[in-house]
Amino acid sequence: MKKKVILFAVAVPLTIFGIAAIQGISQAETEKKLMETVGVQSLDSLIGKNIIIDDYDLWGSPETLNGTNSKYWAAYFPKAQITTIAIKGDRTIKYVEHGKINASDIILEFERERHNLLIECFKLDGSHRTITEVIKKTLKDSDNYKHIDTSFSDRDSFLLVTTEFSAKNSFGGVIQNTIQVKTDLDCNIIEIVEWFE
Repeated sequence: MKKKVILFAVAVPLTIFGIAAIQGISQAETEKKLMETVGVQSLDSLIGKNIIIDDYDLWGSPETLNGTNSKYWAAYFPKAQITTIAIKGDRTIKYVEHGKINASDIILEFERERHNLLIECFKLDGSHRTITEVIKKTLKDSDNYKHIDTSFSDRDSFLLVTTEFSAKNSFGGVIQNTIQVKTDLDCNIIEIVEWFE
């Protein structure tokens, strides 16, 4: 029984490959025809662009694939014969491939990469590296800085980070402050949203 299954599993792809070879259709020609159909120069040119999900006549109605989660949407577009993985928040395409694929492993790798980037932004005490530097630069005596708590909200393309800290003021009294900052995933400050004193 196992031999028949193995033979079938090998025979079907070989048959499909053989038909394409007999018809003289190369993968490059197939991709070129696909690119003409969906109106882009190459699959890679889709990366970083927003998914166009309302053009069903051109792309086909998207089929959500396994691996889709709260951050990433994996979809197969049947007319275009492509799979895309996009960031849900802003629908930016992060990955694209010809054909229907299993997106679970790719999404897991994206999440590992994202997690590793976030780890680099925070110190062991939970404070954000770059925000701590900015706060200390504004203080008259940076040695009196004390981190209390930092929390963040992952907004896909940026983090919204809130840091509570205390420091001595000009009169020697200890005051508590809170700062809320937008940062990118490389730990850089995009903007200071609010500074509560």
